[in-house]
Amino acid sequence: MGGALVVHPVYQTAFDAVKTALDEDELGVADAALRRLRGRLMSERQSLPTVAQAKANQGDLSFQVLSGELPARENVDAALRMVDGFGKVVEGRKRMGALELEVLVERIQGQEAVQVSLVGRSTWPTPITLRPGPVALDLRRTSLEPRAGIERQDAANQALDESLALEIPAMGEVSLALTEIPIEVPVGAIATRMRVSLRFIGGTVEDGGESFPARDIVAEPAQRTDLAGWVPASLVEPDELVELVKRGNAPLPALLERTVRIAPSRHEETLDRLGAAVETLPVESLRTLVPSLRWLKGSTQFGRNELAWRNWLLGRLEERREAGVSHED
Repeated sequence: MGGALVVHPVYQTAFDAVKTALDEDELGVADAALRRLRGRLMSERQSLPTVAQAKANQGDLSFQVLSGELPARENVDAALRMVDGFGKVVEGRKRMGALELEVLVERIQGQEAVQVSLVGRSTWPTPITLRPGPVALDLRRTSLEPRAGIERQDAANQALDESLALEIPAMGEVSLALTEIPIEVPVGAIATRMRVSLRFIGGTVEDGGESFPARDIVAEPAQRTDLAGWVPASLVEPDELVELVKRGNAPLPALLERTVRIAPSRHEETLDRLGAAVETLPVESLRTLVPSLRWLKGSTQFGRNELAWRNWLLGRLEERREAGVSHED
């Protein structure tokens, strides 16, 4: 922001303190430092001459200004413009800190498609308008093949309207429809997980006719799972999967059919219960469970390595037990 302006050395320390506070997201510290610096600058602006005045007058003050020991009024004005710029950054971050953004994906009634929306919630006391810069939608689909337990990965990107404006009421919430995406469960797949995220490249936030820079705009991604038509749509309890694992020799399609029908909000609980179940089972028992673990974790981190998945599952369980957050009962 201030690269085009030459900061006189006498102000450098003060600006460095502001930059450090911003880097550490200490907005109160940055605000206080800017107020102190503005007060100093306004005072010095009254007493320091311009370069032209210094050249036209004799005296120690003019000599100190011309030698660079003291700033000229032009330097003070440049520093004041930088203070204004930093102040805008601080005010923008305050408002962005009061916002919570989330991507929402909802099925359109009667259609094989979903509506993607951007939801904004605000704790700011006045209405604000967020105007992002270029916005890109990232779509990732993971489809699960029940016979071999293989995931198919697909990705797509879409540039959205560059004139988006999210007008959020004071202490309120708003939803802005962005685009529609077809639901696609490939032939032969048991389920497809869709993950939708947004990438923002800067923007502005407006409040009461003033505009402030909005950096680091982040929206919580959305995720949903769509099942093949032949899979029952009803949810199942994690225990249905766990009991199959405990009994052993369950066919892969049966394990996966239970896995994809567990509510995403209960995936962590399911992993806890599976971890407790495999503590007393041989590593070979995980051969058909690995695809379920990959789906529940949402990762292919350990490939099809049964031992690595078992070690991860048991290590995870131990950490959660120590933290008192495991759901084994």
